[in-house]
Amino acid sequence: MKNQTVNLAIVKQLLSVIISATIFATPTAYSEEDGKVYASSFCEAAPTTEPDSIQHWGGALINTSTSVKILVNCPIVKDKVFSSSQVKGSLEYTIKQASEVNNTACLWASLKSLRPGNGTVYTQNAGDCGAEGGSKTIYFDPMPVHSRGYLYLHVYMPPGSAILSYRVDEL
Repeated sequence: MKNQTVNLAIVKQLLSVIISATIFATPTAYSEEDGKVYASSFCEAAPTTEPDSIQHWGGALINTSTSVKILVNCPIVKDKVFSSSQVKGSLEYTIKQASEVNNTACLWASLKSLRPGNGTVYTQNAGDCGAEGGSKTIYFDPMPVHSRGYLYLHVYMPPGSAILSYRVDEL
């Protein structure tokens, strides 16, 4: 009986250490300055997009059309909900089929910051053109974010392109 009492005391001590460590580690583990990388599987085609033209495959979101640019929306989760802050981001993509002028394809994206009620606060546009193959990255400079607002990435995907991932850093 004495051994069981000692073991129970040790378990309680270990449990309190683990809980304390978790509580004190949590602010660091979920710091607002941590960057978040999102899989392209979070992105969804705009309602006007032909459903057969967009496909999730092998961790990428692919525009399977041979002639139509597709609009997709990619959500972003904010850490700093009740304060104004800044955010910067990037989008990694690849061109599977360059079908535009000069054997290149262009991908354009907008990082949007909205206030509650759907009013746009800031929009930053970025784009890049490239040939087939390899991954490419579009970068967004730091921009303000509205308190209690929300963010999303708005992407125009050329035919044969694929979004691999996107990253957002709150500053």
